[in-house]
Amino acid sequence: MDLQEPTPTLDTKRESHGRPEEASDDEDEEDSSSGYSTNVEDPTPLWVTLTSLTETGQDEWTIPVLKQRSYTWIEAISSALADTLCTDLGIHGVLKELNTALGTSYNLDSVISILDPYIAQNVDFGTAYAYLRPYWDDIPNMAHRLRTREVEDMEMRRNALTDGWIAHRDVDPRRVWDLHANRVVPYWVLGSEPWGISHAWVDERDCINVMMPINGCEWPMPMPKGANLDLIRIEMLNWGAEYAWLDVLCLR
Repeated sequence: MDLQEPTPTLDTKRESHGRPEEASDDEDEEDSSSGYSTNVEDPTPLWVTLTSLTETGQDEWTIPVLKQRSYTWIEAISSALADTLCTDLGIHGVLKELNTALGTSYNLDSVISILDPYIAQNVDFGTAYAYLRPYWDDIPNMAHRLRTREVEDMEMRRNALTDGWIAHRDVDPRRVWDLHANRVVPYWVLGSEPWGISHAWVDERDCINVMMPINGCEWPMPMPKGANLDLIRIEMLNWGAEYAWLDVLCLR
C-alpha cells in the first residue's frame, strides 16, 4: 500500500520472553523538549490472548498443533481489530487502540499529523498499526525515518539489477508478514529481521485460491486445503517470530 505520509512505528527492540519492563520512578514526568508525555503512570502494553476460537472459530482442543491453539503476549492485535477500518474507529479510537496496545499515553495534538493520512485513506487498523508500531517511540522523527528507509530500499533494489535482471543473490524480499499486526507490509517498514517459512507445495488440485485482508485482498493466495493463516500466525508468534516471509502470502 502506498501511503503518502506513512507513520513509523514502535520500538525496534522486542523482548521475546518475560514481562515488559516497568517504567522507572526516576523518569521525568514530561519531556519538555518534545512535548510528548513520558509520565511514569503511563500504562504498560496490553496483554492480549489470541486463540484458535477467537481467530478462526475453532475450539482449541480440535487443533492438533499445540502452538496453534493460543498465544498470549503484548503488542499483538486480534484479527477483528486489524480488519476494522480507521474511519470506523475515528481518529480518537485509533489513538486509543494504539496507546492501549503499545502502553503509551500520547494525546491527540502530539500525533494528529501522523494519524490523519491513515484516516483520510481509509486503511484498516492493522495496516496503520503495522506502519506505526516499530517507530511509535520516536514520533518526532517517525515520518522522516520511514521515508529514508523507503528511499534506501528503492536504491538497493535498483543497484541489484543488471540489464533489468537481479544480479545479486542477497536481495531482501519486497514484502513481509507483520505477525503482530497481521498484515503484509513493504520490507522497509520492518522493525526486526523476518523469519523465512514456506508451505509444503501440493498438487494444484489440493490448493485453493483465497483472498484475505492480511495482504489487503490485493492478490489471491494459493493455499493448501485445510491450512489456515490465522493458526499459522499464532504458531509463529509462539516461536518468537515478529515478522515472517511466507512465499504464498508475500509473493505477488
